[in-house]
Amino acid sequence: NFFIHPTFRDHSEGIKTLAPLLKVIHKCRQVGIQLAWLNWGITDHDLKIMPPAVTRGFNKSLSHEKGHGWHVGLGAKLPQEQGGERCLFQGTWNADIYDPLKEHMTDNDVRFDKARMSGLWSPELPFHKWLRESGKKTLLFAGVNTDQCLLGTLTDAYSWGWDCILVGDCAGTMTDVMGAKEVCDYNVATNMGFVTDSEAFCAAVSG
Repeated sequence: NFFIHPTFRDHSEGIKTLAPLLKVIHKCRQVGIQLAWLNWGITDHDLKIMPPAVTRGFNKSLSHEKGHGWHVGLGAKLPQEQGGERCLFQGTWNADIYDPLKEHMTDNDVRFDKARMSGLWSPELPFHKWLRESGKKTLLFAGVNTDQCLLGTLTDAYSWGWDCILVGDCAGTMTDVMGAKEVCDYNVATNMGFVTDSEAFCAAVSG
């Protein structure tokens, strides 16, 4: 919710991904592809051990001075009009899955929290362990933001040996300079895996 819900920001590119993403989710359920949901969800312990480079992107002072960043400190209390909870803390509504997507979750889905841009930066993470233990070989990627959390997780997945497929129209970003999304699509397609779209994925016939 923190990255896409209108309570927090106008993320029109993220909203555009919802319709194609719901079609992909439906297709995955039809053919038996496991769904995994990955969200920020930090703890006080995470804050104690978190490198400055991670917290810097959420630094309120920096965002006002430089005109970029997410305008609040990780773990800081959000304004009352935004729920008054701690920012991206485990168990809060702002760190929860975006409401229109959460409606389509089932008990067969799996869900993981993360405390870095990447959800796979360490082999000790529950998501990392689950992927290894379940024997997954190929991962499909969708979500926001394409050039930040999504790319960070995909890059680590590629480096750890998973085959990565980015569903391009199911990923969006608020970075509107330098063709950020196009650069990500290009680099994934040429260096780190494959890029497809929802139409091609949903039309594919499983063998």
